Amino acid sequence: MEPVRIVGVNFSNFVQSVLLALKEKGAAYELVPPPSGLKEPAHMALHPWGKIPVALLDSGPLYETTAILRWIDAALPGRSMTPSEPLAASRMEQWISAITSYLDIHAIRQIGSPMFFAARRGEAFEPPPAALEALDHDLTVFETALGHGPFLGGTDPNLADCLLAPIVNALALMPRTRPMLHARPALTGFLAAVHARPSCEGVLKKPA
Repeated sequence: MEPVRIVGVNFSNFVQSVLLALKEKGAAYELVPPPSGLKEPAHMALHPWGKIPVALLDSGPLYETTAILRWIDAALPGRSMTPSEPLAASRMEQWISAITSYLDIHAIRQIGSPMFFAARRGEAFEPPPAALEALDHDLTVFETALGHGPFLGGTDPNLADCLLAPIVNALALMPRTRPMLHARPALTGFLAAVHARPSCEGVLKKPA
């Protein structure tokens, strides 16, 4: 099978989620940069909202991270990353929605990304107190959810874990948020379990 071509950049947490899923499936992939600057015409032709990742399929581009994850799990050989039991599958959907609707917003959009771009400009950045408060709430919810871990999917990661792992890893890399993570043993154990899997190698930077 030809490598799956993914348009994106390797520091995007959503791109990392897709790459983790591909590696869990044992699928070869090629990460290719956007054909132009983000939101310029060549990129908008692949994703009408100018986002990443995009999977370049024979039938045309497939965009939106959760849609790409669904395709990877359904179309590629290897272990299923969606539970067969209806309630467990619904729980996975619950966590996918919570990660993309809340945790990603508070951890990455309101803290991680502004901090990253401020550092590139040589500027200081202090996370908004409201974002830190919301993040603290989010992490408490996931700490409880991982109580039967090490993954949301139990002994093996499911698609929700692929979305959660890059965000938790980013929090561990940022000095401002690292203590929030280290105060929660289930989340710390989750991250250790993620880094123990071969799928993590070359995708997520291991925190010091």
